[in-house]
Amino acid sequence: STPCAAWATRCDCHEPGDAVTLRLKLVLALTLLAAAATAAIGVASYVSTERELQATIDDSLDAAVQRLFEHPEGLIPGFGGEGHGPRDPGWERPRSFEQVLVQVIDADGTVLFAPESGQLPVDEADLQIASSPTSLDTARRDVTLDGEPYRMVTVSYGDGAVQLARS
Repeated sequence: STPCAAWATRCDCHEPGDAVTLRLKLVLALTLLAAAATAAIGVASYVSTERELQATIDDSLDAAVQRLFEHPEGLIPGFGGEGHGPRDPGWERPRSFEQVLVQVIDADGTVLFAPESGQLPVDEADLQIASSPTSLDTARRDVTLDGEPYRMVTVSYGDGAVQLARS
């Protein structure tokens, strides 16, 4: 049998194991592409979930602020009404405040009422809001209390400000 003409053009300059085949190059390229896409999707999902959770916490804090302004009686002793305070017998904390810490500060930052678990931090933005009783500004930030992360909002209230925090 006579070999075909293409057989004569074959180069024997490479050993069979020396060259990286096109098939191997494609497999490596597709594997790297799949790994990069998986990592990108993971990062995007994490960031999106984090933003969604923070928005949910901010919404719950906004609802707590609204509830505070609509029905202040009984929520904070000495503020907005003659109801029972949280440390008085018979006082029932509203269900919407179950996971929300409440603190009241006056215009110079003195804590007038603090959660039983301890005081919330007061910074310059909080003092600015507390010293401007007609201010509609709010200050939001992340704080750490006893090693646990909280989201906190400060709003003008009475002659000072109220701070609400949620884990």
